Amino acid sequence: MASVQDRVVRELDVFVTTTANAEGHQAYLLQYPLRPAWRPYDLQPTDKVEMRVKAQRVKLKTKLDTAGPNYHADRDKERQAVDSMVLESAVATPPAPLAAAVIKGNQVVLLPIEASWQLRPSLEHLDEAPPQALKEPHAAEAEELTLVQARVHKRETDRQTEMRLKSWHHLKAEEAKEQWQPLDYISADRPAAMEMLKILSSTKRMQQAAAMSMQRMDYLEALLPGGQQESSAAPKSPAAVASLAATKALAAMFGEHSTASLATIRAWLQQSSQAGPAKAAAEAADDALHEAIAACGGITCIRGTYVLQASSPGQNQEYRSLLLDLLASQPCVKKAEILAAARKRNIDMSDSDYARQMMKVIKDLCAPSGSNWALRAGR
Repeated sequence: MASVQDRVVRELDVFVTTTANAEGHQAYLLQYPLRPAWRPYDLQPTDKVEMRVKAQRVKLKTKLDTAGPNYHADRDKERQAVDSMVLESAVATPPAPLAAAVIKGNQVVLLPIEASWQLRPSLEHLDEAPPQALKEPHAAEAEELTLVQARVHKRETDRQTEMRLKSWHHLKAEEAKEQWQPLDYISADRPAAMEMLKILSSTKRMQQAAAMSMQRMDYLEALLPGGQQESSAAPKSPAAVASLAATKALAAMFGEHSTASLATIRAWLQQSSQAGPAKAAAEAADDALHEAIAACGGITCIRGTYVLQASSPGQNQEYRSLLLDLLASQPCVKKAEILAAARKRNIDMSDSDYARQMMKVIKDLCAPSGSNWALRAGR
């Protein structure tokens, strides 16, 4: 470390448990983004928990405190009383794989998280018609109304079929076909919950600690960059940087991936045919590898995601540079911001140019984020 050696307070062996998957159990992370930690939902009176395994959806129904001060008693009399709340999940994609850590003695047991879900209140009950609206129409009105249905089928092109199968309505319809599977809800203070935690974090199937491929000081450097003055295992010399710049590994990688993370680049270099210089770069510390990538030229790093500055075939270089500059200054962009930035730079971009050329660049580098576009996370 620095000039003064830090005292080792405690040493813990790290294990990655496989007992949960081996016994058919899986761990999920439930998040409640609309509630702060100091005001959680009261889930004790939970009536029902259901899950769609294939669609990765979960639904939780809990009773409301109708006698509490926060319950609005002056409701619309035409609607049925709401005495329960349904929380529905949406899949949250974390930037990196997640694991829960359990400290047991001098062991840290890492429990892999299968998926992360964000639960929000469902508002489907607001769409339900009040009882009066469900009454039968007057007999005279029923005789005058005649239901006529007309259906026109058009032959779809392959592209139209592909777009329809990826559309939100089609995916929701496919999801609705899957039956909800009932689950048992056990509160955290129940003995059964503590017993399940013991099963999930069990180390009975593990014979040894997780393999450590990094040197001790390199591991500390990765946790605390800049903590070491010198490291023999982290090549930062100009020769090592030049050797990486001479390889064609990164050019080949960006031929297949429009964006990449540091982990993706490291894995690609390890598999490169140029075993000598590429492997040396792959084994470098994170900051040294970042410097080596920057030395290659033509690659920019935006919030941990590496992107080629040069445009792909068929793309407008001026549009690509504009989009990368916007993404470097803000996490998401929208059409109005792109057109405004183009006008500020005196770049000709009509609505037609945006639809035909700019969207090529956007779809190559970005993923939709609501009504905006965000830089696609490097995998």
